[in-house]
Amino acid sequence: MIYGQEGDESRAALATAERNNLEGDPKMALASAETAMRGIPVGTPDYLRAQDIAMVSRTALKKDKKGRDRE
Repeated sequence: MIYGQEGDESRAALATAERNNLEGDPKMALASAETAMRGIPVGTPDYLRAQDIAMVSRTALKKDKKGRDRE
């Protein structure tokens, strides 16, 4: 909330991605991580964390899709 109030939308998106990741919502985590990466300088710790969340979320979504395709 603080990042959003201070106008740092990218870091607010990263915090949202973190929350969605912890809550097991890979679709929302991916969307928020991608938003964060658009506004955070490449190579910074925050960018790398957003990148990690995006990678984990994509993997979870692919795994979920494969599971549904088998049903």
